[in-house]
Amino acid sequence: MVEKKNLTISALIIFVLVIISSISLISAATLYVTSTTQFTNQTSDSNTNTTAGPIQGAIDAANPGDSIRVAAGVYSNSINITKVNNITIYSQSGAASTTIQNDSVIVVRIGNLSGGINIILDGFSINSTITRNGTAAPVTPSFYGVVAYQSNFTIKNSVFNNNNVSIYVDSTITNITLGSI
Repeated sequence: MVEKKNLTISALIIFVLVIISSISLISAATLYVTSTTQFTNQTSDSNTNTTAGPIQGAIDAANPGDSIRVAAGVYSNSINITKVNNITIYSQSGAASTTIQNDSVIVVRIGNLSGGINIILDGFSINSTITRNGTAAPVTPSFYGVVAYQSNFTIKNSVFNNNNVSIYVDSTITNITLGSI
């Protein structure tokens, strides 16, 4: 009886060690983005591929827990964080060297996510490039740097230029962290 009990305990210990080893093999990925990186994604409603801007392509390719490291440069595409939770998007060189800009009404949109949302945006210059009457000064309608429709996001080490509204937060949002802006 003691031998059978020892065998059962040994088997249980081996099973636990296998599970722990498997968990350590499952880890978040880091996606690397440069101003020349292109991500091609299959569209769901056709047989054609669409190429997103470098940062948006990485966001679309990311899985929960991934990080996206963005090299210095100017990225002239708006980004929409609407598909994946729990990601960090950070500049390798900081806001002085890494710019997200676009001539759309919203440069960065965080929203329509379900589950445990945790988005971190770190180290960017976020700029509207819309011009009116030959000047870069924003006028009505409003131009937004970041629009957030979800809770639990962090923006840090970032600057905002040429936006009527730097950060717009929906009235139902909670758990916002802003640091070094």
